[in-house]
Amino acid sequence: MKVQEIIWLVEKDLILAEIRRTAQNGVALGRDAFTKATGIRERDWSGKFWARWGDAVREAGLESQVMQSAHAEELVFENLLTLTEKLGRFPTVPEMDLERTFDSSFPSSRSITRRFDRKTLFEKLIAYTAANERWTHLLAELTTAAPKEPVASSQGETQATDYGHVYLIRSDKVYKIGSSRAVYSRTATIVRQAPFGGELVHVISTDDPEGIEHYWHNRFASARISGTNKSSGEWFALSSAEVGAFKRSQNNVDGLATIAHSNSPNSPKAVILSAAQRSRRTPRAIASPIPIASFNP
Repeated sequence: MKVQEIIWLVEKDLILAEIRRTAQNGVALGRDAFTKATGIRERDWSGKFWARWGDAVREAGLESQVMQSAHAEELVFENLLTLTEKLGRFPTVPEMDLERTFDSSFPSSRSITRRFDRKTLFEKLIAYTAANERWTHLLAELTTAAPKEPVASSQGETQATDYGHVYLIRSDKVYKIGSSRAVYSRTATIVRQAPFGGELVHVISTDDPEGIEHYWHNRFASARISGTNKSSGEWFALSSAEVGAFKRSQNNVDGLATIAHSNSPNSPKAVILSAAQRSRRTPRAIASPIPIASFNP
């Protein structure tokens, strides 16, 4: 046997020995966890001894984990449901990543998205929730967040629902209620015209924006104001209770845009506050101001 062949076998046996040594209860570590624990990188074995990590694990006589990140499906669901309960809605990917920074046992968003596409994740998560009494109170939140099926037309063709938005903007001490299918660009236009800038307080997403807008205009009719730049009939002197009523409506935007004038009246800036920050009512922004023109509703 040539020296090169001996070295090849020794290297392979060493890796197999390390797989067995680091295994827990007969289950091998995932690929990434194995590299972290031993310093043996994927390029040290992939395409050299085995094509897939599972092949190496089987040759070592061990069982592979269901997920390389060491999180079984049930554990993923439990963590997602716990975070959903904590936030009052299904978490976004950044919120999952933020939770993981504080709780290392929380599965990485990458491991979740690698395992499930969004439709499959919600199908399995909703089924798991319905079967566990501990979590059934979250079914409404999950159903709301789940991907929606396209709407079938009368001709049998599949069409996407045309959603719009009803927004509440505050400028100084008054509020504007309007509707738009491009809410961020519409907000930018409004605050350019307002002497005190403005704040996008809340957005309702709906397939009937005009109808929902009409409802809120009627409800707050007694608070409607007129005067300079208020002739549209969409400006209101709302009380905190009335603002709270509007904000309790469903489908708040994922990011709250606070818009103010810069030194140039033609260059409004926007700072996006994460949903996690809003839940903690943290007033500072986590991103540097970026041009409003970069937003896509």
